[in-house]
Amino acid sequence: MPKTNQNSNGAEEILAAHQMVDVATPVAGGFDFDARRRLIDRLSESGGPLSDGSPYSTHLNPAWFNQGMQVRAARAAVHAELRREFQGRRPNVRCGHRALVLAGPPGAGKSSVCRHLLADLGTSVEDWRDLNADDFKDQLLLQASRDGSLGRELAPVGTETLTPRERASLVHEESSMLMKQEQRRAINRGENIMLDGTLGNEPRAELTLKRLAEHGYSVTLVVVDGPKSVTTARVQRRWRSGLVASTQAGASARTRLGGRVVPGGFINQLYNQDAISVCTGIAHRLAERHSSVDCIMEYFVSHEDAAPELVGLRRSRR
Repeated sequence: MPKTNQNSNGAEEILAAHQMVDVATPVAGGFDFDARRRLIDRLSESGGPLSDGSPYSTHLNPAWFNQGMQVRAARAAVHAELRREFQGRRPNVRCGHRALVLAGPPGAGKSSVCRHLLADLGTSVEDWRDLNADDFKDQLLLQASRDGSLGRELAPVGTETLTPRERASLVHEESSMLMKQEQRRAINRGENIMLDGTLGNEPRAELTLKRLAEHGYSVTLVVVDGPKSVTTARVQRRWRSGLVASTQAGASARTRLGGRVVPGGFINQLYNQDAISVCTGIAHRLAERHSSVDCIMEYFVSHEDAAPELVGLRRSRR
């Protein structure tokens, strides 16, 4: 187990703050969401047990990884099994060298747009390899639940009452590793792929588009955007709904993982102004630079309860 970071907020201080309110206890017919969110934010602060670089992050566990993120044999066997499971979910993915690259902040509605888009294209999700790091987070958390590490390696002081997904930052780097491995495999095979992300990092997005072009892919950029206030509210609602659903009788193992938490700082990085995220501008610049992009579709969600609407469609003239 990783050593406790003695400089991180102080275990006693975190535990004391945690005990001030029982965030696991429903109040007024539901969870005390505000208190729970404050706890998660506190634990996620720099140096905290859920922060970036936390000593409890799985890729820093010396029993699982050597220095430089070299996977030890036992953990490599876990990875191999998780990858087989992932590939087996959609055994009939088509190899048509097509890519749907999704862009936009969390909460904008990318998943729902993608489902409708596939139906409009006369295809289904079974024809596509869906590459999303959040799916690998879930796989790692389910594995941790099965092997007991969820209550040991992934249970720093103060996090004991949090759901697995509320601790998902601890598997972030490891899940990204698995997603990149499956992305390389799918692209090398020419599989039809859906790359579900924000496209908020332009240099990284540039490398992805270059790789797709090198492998003969035809790319459709699907941008789903909205005001910061709207996407933030939708993210919070999704988290609350997932938390409540996780407590219901008969909930599946995946549902019991709880609501997905998106750090407020991550959303802030995607906005220079409230009206629209940086993801839209990045997508347009990529479309201008890459001949492999044959179409860019733009959707916009105007308020919390709205469905994203198509507001722009531009096909390449190349």
